[in-house]
Amino acid sequence: MRRLAMGFLVFLLLLTSCGQSRETGGGTSVWLDVPVNGLVLPPDVPVNIEGHAASPAGLERVDLFINGDMMTSLTDLSMDGGMAYFQTAWLPTVEGNYAISVVAVSSSGEASQPDVAKITIGRPTATTTITLSPTPVISITPTLTPVTPTVPPPTLPPPTLPPPTVPPPDTWVSTPGGLNPGGGTTLACAAKATLSWAAVSDPSGISAFKLQIERSSDNANWSAHPTSPQAGTTTNSFALPVECGWYYRWRVLAIDGKGNQSPYSDWAYFGVTLN
Repeated sequence: MRRLAMGFLVFLLLLTSCGQSRETGGGTSVWLDVPVNGLVLPPDVPVNIEGHAASPAGLERVDLFINGDMMTSLTDLSMDGGMAYFQTAWLPTVEGNYAISVVAVSSSGEASQPDVAKITIGRPTATTTITLSPTPVISITPTLTPVTPTVPPPTLPPPTLPPPTVPPPDTWVSTPGGLNPGGGTTLACAAKATLSWAAVSDPSGISAFKLQIERSSDNANWSAHPTSPQAGTTTNSFALPVECGWYYRWRVLAIDGKGNQSPYSDWAYFGVTLN
């Protein structure tokens, strides 16, 4: 609560002092707290994305884009009056320059101006400058000293050692299993359903999971859920917004610490009762 209040105070100061808040004429605005513009991060490490949004009409969602491509829509917002705090994570696996942008959409359908943070994924290259000093000129008068020849000790052949054991390279990761709910389970009418799956082990560790979620009103014709695909989930559970009377199916893959992705799991099906 204290964090939301401080964010709202900063938002009011920006509005009154310089008039540069990211908003539309109706007052819907959004801004990124992290990452900051110009940040350089190593690859294969989740990027934490946090920010705030506000609207007098209330907020429906915050849309997140990577280089102009939709990553996810955040609807589970922490609200305090007309202000919301949002947070998610994104796992970049390819080095390069990225533009992370967010757009807030109010309950009346009004979209804010986007806020953009440009970051670089890669490892910085260190530059070393070598300064050469003038070489002094030294005059040496040689002194001849009789030398007694030294007989070197006999050379022994080196011992024969077994070849070292090299572990196999980490090039793949197991597919998650134990998806719940699934198997056509019917859940009671609620606003959310908790999706969970079994933990996956890997030599380089598991850095994130990616979910694909679809829904259907007739259990036959499927379309993507507004939150799909859900990327960057670091735990083996996810709170999915659902609607009563709809059918859902979902699957999940794992990403290890070296960026290897497993195949998707089989689809898991469940429904939500109408009342």
